[in-house]
Amino acid sequence: MQIYLYKCLDDKNKLNKTLTNEKIIDLNIRKLFNFDTPTIKIKIDNFDFNYVKIDNRYYFVVNKNYIAESLIELNLKCDLLMTYKNDLLKCSGEVVGTVVHSYSSSYNPPHRTNPDIKKYDFPSTFPDTPLNVVVVANNRKGDTNE
Repeated sequence: MQIYLYKCLDDKNKLNKTLTNEKIIDLNIRKLFNFDTPTIKIKIDNFDFNYVKIDNRYYFVVNKNYIAESLIELNLKCDLLMTYKNDLLKCSGEVVGTVVHSYSSSYNPPHRTNPDIKKYDFPSTFPDTPLNVVVVANNRKGDTNE
């Protein structure tokens, strides 16, 4: 199996990340590992990367530990936006934003504290700017909407 190492300077919540300085190395998997937060060991002389691709999954390098002169242990965390980018780009739906104010019961604020709910038309594609995506599914009995 091969592992792809990259340098990525984009925000973590950007969908279309720019990956540079690609380096491909062989990886021997000797035991099962958690695909969401794997820890791997690689041999490399100069490690100047912060992003990894393993088997069509993309990962942030969370931590790196130098074990020996050219042996490095990497703690990774799955980047769900890049890993499932193609599926996300095919989605259509409705975006609803809320603003919730929270106060202690002894404080009487001078303005409204109930949530402001706003409904936005959902574009056919995601913008190329940082964003957070929350998907809420409501499947009630007898509901014919998909």
